Amino acid sequence: MQQYEIILKNEKEKTYRFISWLLISANFITLFLYAFISENNKIIYFILAFSALLSIPVLNYFKFQKLKTRFSIAFIIFAVAWFLTPYWWIGPVNIVFLVLDKAASGKLKVEFHNDKIRFPSLINRDYPWRDLSNAILKDGILTIDFKTNKLIQQQIAEESSSVNEKEFNEFCRQHLIADAERK
Repeated sequence: MQQYEIILKNEKEKTYRFISWLLISANFITLFLYAFISENNKIIYFILAFSALLSIPVLNYFKFQKLKTRFSIAFIIFAVAWFLTPYWWIGPVNIVFLVLDKAASGKLKVEFHNDKIRFPSLINRDYPWRDLSNAILKDGILTIDFKTNKLIQQQIAEESSSVNEKEFNEFCRQHLIADAERK
C-alpha cells in the first residue's frame, strides 16, 4: 500500500513564536507584579514566575531543538501559578495557550492515502479522492484542486523535497482516474 507524506512550509511560524513570546512576557510581568503587591505567598509567586521563564532555555537545551523555542513547560508553570492566586481563571487561559502553541508549532504534514487525503489543521481533515479534481506537486509547490473550485496551494518544506514529483503525480493521477471510473 503506497502512501505519501508531504510536509508543508509553515510560513506563519515566526508570527506564532512572536505571539507566544508576548503571552509568556505578559504572564511573567503580571505574575511578578502580583507577587510584588501580594501580602502572602510572595516568595512562591516569585519562584514560579522565574522558573517558568527559565524553563524556556532549559527545555530548549535538553531537547536539542534547532532554534525552535518550546513554550509548553512555561505555560504549564504559569497555569499552576495562576491557579494558586485569587485570579485562578487565568490558569485555564494558559492551558488554552499551551494547546494553541502545540498546534501552531507542529509539522504541517499532508498524508496521501489510497482512499483519502488527510490535511493538517487544528483537527485534521480528511478529503476523499472523489472531492478532488486534481492534485499535483511541481517545483516544490503542492496544489490540491477541489471540485468545488476550492484551491489549496502551498510550498513544501525542505525535508519533503526528496519526494519524487513524477511518482507522486502518477500516484495522484491513478487515484483520481480510479475514483472517476467508480462513478
